[in-house]
Amino acid sequence: MKRIISALCVMALAFSLVAGIGGFGSASASEAGSSILVAYFSATGTTKAIADHAADILGADLYEIVPTVPYTSADLNYGSADSRTSKEQNDPNARPAISGRVADMAQYDTVLLGYPIWWGQAPRIISTFLESYDFSGKTILPFCTSGSSPIGTSDDNLHALAPSAHWLDGRRFAAGTTRATISSWLDANGITAAKPATTAKPTATPKPTATAKPAPTATPRPTATATPKPVVTATPKPIATATPKPIATATPRPAATATPKPEASATPTLAAPTVTIGVASNGIKVTWNAVDGAPRYMVYYRENGGKWTRIGTTTATSYTRKAAQLKNGVTYQFTVRCCTDDKATFLSKYEASNSLRYYAAPTVKISKVSTGIKVTWNAVEGSPRYMVYYKENGGKWTRIGTTTDTTYTRKAAQLKNGVTYQFTVRCCTSDKKTLLGPYKASNGLKYTK
Repeated sequence: MKRIISALCVMALAFSLVAGIGGFGSASASEAGSSILVAYFSATGTTKAIADHAADILGADLYEIVPTVPYTSADLNYGSADSRTSKEQNDPNARPAISGRVADMAQYDTVLLGYPIWWGQAPRIISTFLESYDFSGKTILPFCTSGSSPIGTSDDNLHALAPSAHWLDGRRFAAGTTRATISSWLDANGITAAKPATTAKPTATPKPTATAKPAPTATPRPTATATPKPVVTATPKPIATATPKPIATATPRPAATATPKPEASATPTLAAPTVTIGVASNGIKVTWNAVDGAPRYMVYYRENGGKWTRIGTTTATSYTRKAAQLKNGVTYQFTVRCCTDDKATFLSKYEASNSLRYYAAPTVKISKVSTGIKVTWNAVEGSPRYMVYYKENGGKWTRIGTTTDTTYTRKAAQLKNGVTYQFTVRCCTSDKKTLLGPYKASNGLKYTK
């Protein structure tokens, strides 16, 4: 009986400690446990090894994306067009089912997403995962593994599946990547430990510490949901000290305000950066002049003259808003303010950039026909004309010309036997002088006469 009473007292004390956590307010799921999730899919174990390292370094929760129907060796036969993986990768709408779910996705503000490269892209089961949860306001840092293929467009192509998340640039790792390399990569992205990392991860249900252990047969152990997770010291994540990426995004973004206002009152002492924007091959590129004495820059954007939304901070003088984060037909403006390293005080006023209406990249398809190679693409609403390009064997793009149509045929006489061709199309102005949007390359087609 004394043992039972002692155990109950310890449990009551644990609950009272969690209920009384101060610091950043009342205890939430992210304060009681990890606010970082490492989710991964691994068919051969290579991606799992990277995920294990990352989770251990960060003290993060680990979730394996397990297919309801496991992949067999025959399924993974990349050389067969009839294999399961070949068919899935050739079907952009394929969504392999996942066994199980993340218990509480809402508690995580940062998600590391790992996968192998299959045919230059993420496996379709990653699409299933991204469409299964609400990632609004969360930061997603993708990583992949492969024998030689780069990450390519595999991470960018996932953005549309979680458009309300903030995506960081992904990275490819080879088998056997060291823990130190992974740790440096996390630091460079401003992702730091959510709780003290240990060499052995804690079990799902930590046992309460007590001077007298309860008799195992007399006192049932608390369930995973009944027992609070170990208390985490809620420490704001530091900005990466390694070579900074364009935007520091590990810190969650606050709600948009009508005008970028300082987070701590101070008289602006520096000049406002002069901001210009223009169309880039992969989105909208924002540039500004360096301001003497500015430790960092806070970047904002707005749509159709609406409210300013904060993106994040950087020490660079340029930032590219990726195509997956932009909307066709919307007019964008950007602005930049000087701020302190801790992002708590603005050091300058701001000037809005020029306005730019964004046109999405057409999706281009090509096929061999009796007269040569036929190129087709979707109409982009509002686009006055289309500029058509081609390249041979992965070389440089060559401009062909413009059209108001959504199809073009490259005649056989203009093609070379045995050469692999790709085509792309960009929206442009009626006078053919200004490109209005980025581009997506078509698939490659080897032409034979």
